[in-house]
Amino acid sequence: MNTDIEDFINTKNKMGPDDYNNFDVYKWDVKGIKKIFENLLIMLKENNEFLNVSDNNILYKKFEPELNKQMRKSKIQGLRKSILLNVLNNVLTINDFNEDLRDNFKIMKLLLRKKPMRNISGITSITVITAPFPDGQKFSCKHNCYYCPNEPAHEGNGWQAQPRSYLFHEPAVLRANQHKFYAIGQMLNRMDTYFSNGHVIDKLEIIVEGGTYTEYPVDYLERYHRDLFYAANIYFDLRKVYNNYDNCLNEKLDLELLSNIRQPLSVEEEIKINKTAKVHIIGICIETRPDALDDEWLWRFRRWGVTRVQLGAQHVDNKILKKINRGHNVEQLLWAMKYLKDNCFKIDIHIMPDLPDASPEIDKAMFDYVYNIVCPDQMKVYPCQTVPWTVIKKWYEAGKYVPYFDKDPQLLIDVVRYSMETCPKWVRLPRVIRDIPCSVYVEGGNDIANMRQMVDKLLDSDNVYSNDIRAREIGRHSKYYNKPAKYCTMQYYANEGTDYFISYESYDERALFGFIRLRIVEEKNNMTKFEILKKRGLIRELHVYGDTTAVSSFDKHGCQHTGIGSGLLARAEKKTMENGLYGIVVISGEGVKEYYEKKGYKEIDTFMIKDFWFFEVWFYYLKKNYSNSCILIISSIILIIILYLI
Repeated sequence: MNTDIEDFINTKNKMGPDDYNNFDVYKWDVKGIKKIFENLLIMLKENNEFLNVSDNNILYKKFEPELNKQMRKSKIQGLRKSILLNVLNNVLTINDFNEDLRDNFKIMKLLLRKKPMRNISGITSITVITAPFPDGQKFSCKHNCYYCPNEPAHEGNGWQAQPRSYLFHEPAVLRANQHKFYAIGQMLNRMDTYFSNGHVIDKLEIIVEGGTYTEYPVDYLERYHRDLFYAANIYFDLRKVYNNYDNCLNEKLDLELLSNIRQPLSVEEEIKINKTAKVHIIGICIETRPDALDDEWLWRFRRWGVTRVQLGAQHVDNKILKKINRGHNVEQLLWAMKYLKDNCFKIDIHIMPDLPDASPEIDKAMFDYVYNIVCPDQMKVYPCQTVPWTVIKKWYEAGKYVPYFDKDPQLLIDVVRYSMETCPKWVRLPRVIRDIPCSVYVEGGNDIANMRQMVDKLLDSDNVYSNDIRAREIGRHSKYYNKPAKYCTMQYYANEGTDYFISYESYDERALFGFIRLRIVEEKNNMTKFEILKKRGLIRELHVYGDTTAVSSFDKHGCQHTGIGSGLLARAEKKTMENGLYGIVVISGEGVKEYYEKKGYKEIDTFMIKDFWFFEVWFYYLKKNYSNSCILIISSIILIIILYLI
């Protein structure tokens, strides 16, 4: 019997009443609830002009009051959204409603979702945390950065030490502790939550955090990745085995039922299964240090499905890096950036303003350097916070370190604003401010958990817009869905290579529908370690925004699977040929490789590859680099040579 599964089920039996919608849907007035749905569907039919997108703000503002009105009118005690969603998921189907109302059934489910912004970026993210002592190893990170917490076992965390840099009461860490850091339990927990809240469980991006990934035992990590794919592959099988899965707390589960769930296979076999599974893993992101990479790790990354790497950069001033005992310098960061990009990986970095010896001026200069020299794809802005179990806490208590936030919070607000206001169009800021419970842990430094929202409002009031990708995602600007858009290509030199950011966006550049990242590696300085990548264009990311649409499906109200991705891909292929390269490579998540196969790509060494026809490459290369008359002359010469050889 698989221990991870057993532990998950046993833990699930002990959870509280709010954890998996702990109620029996059959105890509710299903007939009365169906009447609520019918009235909501009629309302949606009457407001058909607002059904252009699934998360349209106008429609949502109309829907919410009507929903509350219908729930009050039903007089069903204790009714709430989660119950309505469970009835839709477990009792009623689209066929239970009149045919003239069925067109808006999916829209109604989407509007009923709790936390609808979760799917707005086109994917569903799940964060999992690795163990503090993997396979008995005595550390999860062998370094001692002075700002980084090293929480020991104590009564407040159930006598369970935490992975380095993570704190027990952080939301993802709490879930990890609840499931004893097993990957399967954490995965099923998050998928349950998304499912019960009405979200699409299909395109998953898994973010693996906890300690320094590349300092964990290899065998442990291989099992961990296997279990990530296994959990995704068997999720709906598990729901099928337990007919009343969402109500499993009200009865004792018989572990013998698990005999109907197959055991995990090898990581390669689970990855292969995931290509055609109901729940697709479209990307895996791991977290490590710039000085903890080598060729063997690159091979493991690809073998285990890793597509994105988070690097802890923290700062670009070597004096500050030395002060905090970081253990690497900015030169190693720049090496790691080029190393990963030349091998087709997407890259996030973590940056920390307000570290010891920093000032607002130094930190603003740091962001300039990051945007112009480091050139990450994504950046998390995590101002330094003084928390327990750190060296800087001792400095803080002794008066040796005073954050400039403590002197004047506006100083840090201005720095954070600067990072958002000067952000290039091709950089995404997925997080600004770390999700640390301030009232529990923060003793010095930033204690404004919603600083990003504060800065957003300041920018809006000054009629200033951030170019950050996240701020421009189409799901946050639904009024642009019906407005014309255009393809744009931005070329920039980064990390000794040429990067292209090809996007589809509104004419005023406020709303972004999707983008592709293409890299052309310089032949003389390339650090490419995979033979298949050499002399080819590298597609490091293809992303279409809007509400998550299941792979191979179509949503007339959204923008995924409507041809935007194909248009971006075609432009990247053309740009590659203009650079005289005869092929292109995609670092694809396992769950979407079939998409590329339909576009003429084939899988070689975990990458998706497409080769171009010789004459096609020459045509685009000559067209870009020479005049039309030269193209005609050169083409004629080539044709004469071919005819002669024939």
